[in-house]
Amino acid sequence: MLVLIPVLHGLADEFALRLAEQGWTSPDVTKRRNHTVFAVEVSDDQSAMNAALDSGALIHLVAECVNLPLIRHARQCGNPLPRLSDGYVWFEAEPWEGSFEEFAPLDVVLSRGRADCDDIVAWRLADLWDRGETTAHSAGYCRWVGGERHFHGQIRRGNGLIEDPSRNLGM
Repeated sequence: MLVLIPVLHGLADEFALRLAEQGWTSPDVTKRRNHTVFAVEVSDDQSAMNAALDSGALIHLVAECVNLPLIRHARQCGNPLPRLSDGYVWFEAEPWEGSFEEFAPLDVVLSRGRADCDDIVAWRLADLWDRGETTAHSAGYCRWVGGERHFHGQIRRGNGLIEDPSRNLGM
């Protein structure tokens, strides 16, 4: 499965370093107007467990290296970003679902007004971490349905409870 991750140019170098640290070697990189797009491959022949772990690792990278710096920078500039619960975004499956997966950072999500579960989880994690809940992490799962792999992202809060922010946004 091809995963595309658009990252603002100013955050791209740090993101590339972190990808390499986690073993994602030689991603394809394309420069766009405002973003550097990283393309990484998550093998379709992996077990559902490994695919969920790989997807969770990528969600954490987007949350930590892209969304969290965006949240903090906007607040420091006196223009804080809205929270996920403020109603600017709703859940919607990606229109290209099945062709590739995109892990969109919150600037892309806000511009579209919609997001799928991995985008929502990456935003919510960054928001929780920014508010000091550093033990929250992605708790997605992967299953095979009709010969196709389906991933769903959720959050395990520091107290052990599972949060499904996509359901709160219309999934």
